[in-house]
Amino acid sequence: AEYRVQASARGHRQVGLLKTFIATPETFLKQPGPVSLAVDMAPDVGAVDLAVLDVVGRPVRHARVTVTYERLPSLYLGHRRGVQELPLDGSDELDVDVTCDEAGYVQVSQQRVRVKAGRLRKTSIILRRSDIVLRAIDARTGATLRALEDLRLELKPVEEGKTLSFSGAGGEVFGPAQA
Repeated sequence: AEYRVQASARGHRQVGLLKTFIATPETFLKQPGPVSLAVDMAPDVGAVDLAVLDVVGRPVRHARVTVTYERLPSLYLGHRRGVQELPLDGSDELDVDVTCDEAGYVQVSQQRVRVKAGRLRKTSIILRRSDIVLRAIDARTGATLRALEDLRLELKPVEEGKTLSFSGAGGEVFGPAQA
């Protein structure tokens, strides 16, 4: 008869004994002891040790965190902090965007993080208080556009010739335009 070994373990994927094989009663009778099969498994998750802090290092507890993948659906972590496992879709490593939303704050730390299978990465999201927060929203999908998409926002006074420019790590930063 033809057999296939299927193994599963939380946070791992099977990488060995993937092909079918034929076993007969003689296969087992010829062995001096019990037949032993070893299945190679590889980690299928990475993890981040997540902290959300303001620019002086204080925790921002109510900020909501989302992890965005290129090929997988986004993962909403919400208010969870500490070690968070992230699925890697069979890859050894993936770049993911870790973004944070909180009223009156903008993200000033980098959002792209490389997560490796079987590894823990310490990740701190740094937020800065802001009086003005501009966000560009895709009208079709409702998704917030990020700085990785070459985003530029401007707040222009109607009557004066002065302009404030906004750009940054999360697509939304603050301050006067620089000439």
